[in-house]
Amino acid sequence: MKDIDSTLYKFYLFCLPLGQLFKLLPEDTLTILTLSTIIMLLGFFRIVFTRPLKTNEGIRAFGKLYLFMAAYSLMASIVLSVTLDTTLTVSPLRRCLGDIVLYFVALCSICYNYYGLTKLVSIAELLQIFKLQTIVLLIVGLLQLGTLFGIGTGLYSVLCSVFALRDVVYLTSLDRGITFFGTEPAASSLICYVVIPFILFSISTNKGFGKLAYIAMFAIMTLLFLLSNSSSALLSFMFVCIVYVALYVFKLRIKKMIMYSAFIVGLMVAILYSLDLSSSDAVNTDKESLEYVLVGKLQDKDNMSTAMRASTVINDMKIFYDYPFTGVGDGNQGYFYRKNVPMWVVASEEVQSLMHGTKIANGGGNFFPSFVSAYGLIGVVFFLFFLKSYRKAFLSSILTKNMNLQMIYTLGMSLFLLTSWYVTGVKLNETICFLLALPCVEKMKERECYTM
Repeated sequence: MKDIDSTLYKFYLFCLPLGQLFKLLPEDTLTILTLSTIIMLLGFFRIVFTRPLKTNEGIRAFGKLYLFMAAYSLMASIVLSVTLDTTLTVSPLRRCLGDIVLYFVALCSICYNYYGLTKLVSIAELLQIFKLQTIVLLIVGLLQLGTLFGIGTGLYSVLCSVFALRDVVYLTSLDRGITFFGTEPAASSLICYVVIPFILFSISTNKGFGKLAYIAMFAIMTLLFLLSNSSSALLSFMFVCIVYVALYVFKLRIKKMIMYSAFIVGLMVAILYSLDLSSSDAVNTDKESLEYVLVGKLQDKDNMSTAMRASTVINDMKIFYDYPFTGVGDGNQGYFYRKNVPMWVVASEEVQSLMHGTKIANGGGNFFPSFVSAYGLIGVVFFLFFLKSYRKAFLSSILTKNMNLQMIYTLGMSLFLLTSWYVTGVKLNETICFLLALPCVEKMKERECYTM
């Protein structure tokens, strides 16, 4: 029975950056669960119903944080149901239930990763899975690159009929770029949380042919990200590379400074969005230039590809400014959307559907703006207590004994602390849940050294 659980967990880990992976449903079917989430739910409840699931202080801290978020959102929704004059068809109580369920799924994922990393997989097996992920992603990326230049489109089309990959028409039209298994180029930033850190430390820990192989992998990944045509993906890739060099030179001694700095920079980006200081006149209008992709696209008010993302950040931050102590409860941010979004985002079709339709904008696909808008300073205080327990768990975890895992965690979490202010969330994000679980793992099965 344990072999089944181990195999299931290894397959889950392999699927983390692969999205839906298989094309099981028609393309126009709304699917919010990735294959990794489906496997996680299956594996988690199988374990819960067949054996006791022990916890530690880190896991209990996540449980307490979840209970606070759920209870607070319910109370805030009851208050809004009485005080908010809304003609929308969905009540605040129904709105908050969706986020309560999704955060429960995230809690299940963190518990599943805690159990799997403690009981079901060794360090050597984990790193081999990362290696296999890298090879698969490189193959798909190179096939998509060839498709962009009209090479190998037949083979790629065959793969698209089986796997959940963007088709040839999407890649070759609308000025798109490399997506890997994502639905859009920006989704390729997902592999910057684990896969790219794995490649980077593999370069420094291997010798001879192994080192050359990982250098080649990194070079190909660099090319693919340069051709992703996504500001968020390219910035994430560059951030991880720069931080890795700094950590390698200073041997992880500056990891706290990097994490704090990433958090502060992300906060500043969210504040600047909410102050609406960006101007199209101040950016390079040459859309083919690297300057535009890295900086100009984020500031360009005429580029609607970032309008929806910016609008949710702006809405969340303005809610926090209006309700700094209490927030409005998670899931309820959409009731304030029409009042808070600036005029420059209204030209976006996605924004229009929220402005004039019956659908309600949720807290955006980011974590921290949604959190502060939902729970205010009360939530911030509770979150600080959570961090105290989380840090205590980290100090007794496997991360303090294995530098490879600590490097992956530091790089991935630094990127999360930066991007969670404007683009990255926790809900239905199995890669982030995997990273969050790492400090809760006191030991891993068979502490094997990394030799490849």
